[in-house]
Amino acid sequence: MMDELEASGARIAGESPADVALRRELNAALPDTARGHRDRIMHGAQAAYPEYAYQHPEEPVLDILFKPEAPLTVFDYDGAVYRLETVVEALKAFTTATGLGLGGRASRNAW
Repeated sequence: MMDELEASGARIAGESPADVALRRELNAALPDTARGHRDRIMHGAQAAYPEYAYQHPEEPVLDILFKPEAPLTVFDYDGAVYRLETVVEALKAFTTATGLGLGGRASRNAW
């Protein structure tokens, strides 16, 4: 996942209680594997990487992780799925169409 947003458009910060709850919900909804149930979503959204990099200055920064690449698949709060063929223009159109906005604080990975 690139990012997680509340229905209001506000960003869900990585490793917040809302982020953990969302991961649990998503994992619970996935079908079982041949070996039974396995959590397949193991960490927060990629958009949380700048915070992770800041908290781990001893690790080299992977700049490529700051930039989403098209196409993107977006799932809204009601379960609708959108395929965005370009990044900036499509995100602007998507957030305008859904009324979500691009909530959250500005960061190096802001789109």
